[in-house]
Amino acid sequence: MDTTQLSFGKQERLCGELRINKLFEQGKSFFVYPLRVCWMYLPETEEAGVQIMVSVPKKKIRKAVHRNRARRLIKETYRLSKSSLLGEVQEKNGQLLLAFIWMSEKVPEFNDLETKIHEALRILRNKIT
Repeated sequence: MDTTQLSFGKQERLCGELRINKLFEQGKSFFVYPLRVCWMYLPETEEAGVQIMVSVPKKKIRKAVHRNRARRLIKETYRLSKSSLLGEVQEKNGQLLLAFIWMSEKVPEFNDLETKIHEALRILRNKIT
């Protein structure tokens, strides 16, 4: 695996109010507790790839330090395990918009979160095909 697949650059971040609103209005979602995964697949687009956003609500985790740590851990576990999903989406020349929303009141542990992200990405690959 080359190092470009292990990066998490600006082009992989989901930003822009219109795209985010479109994702939450027209997209689908599922739970892999403690994560809620909202997704929307756009077939045959110019920009092939996966774009994600991570949300940790203040209502669930009150302290900013802990929210930032949870966001950082989610991004890191996604970065390390995204290669199979990214390859499948690029193979079909489509685009996948993703939102990971943290639904628990406790700060995640890396090992637990890694298994949950792997499970969520496996479910996504099955739903896309």
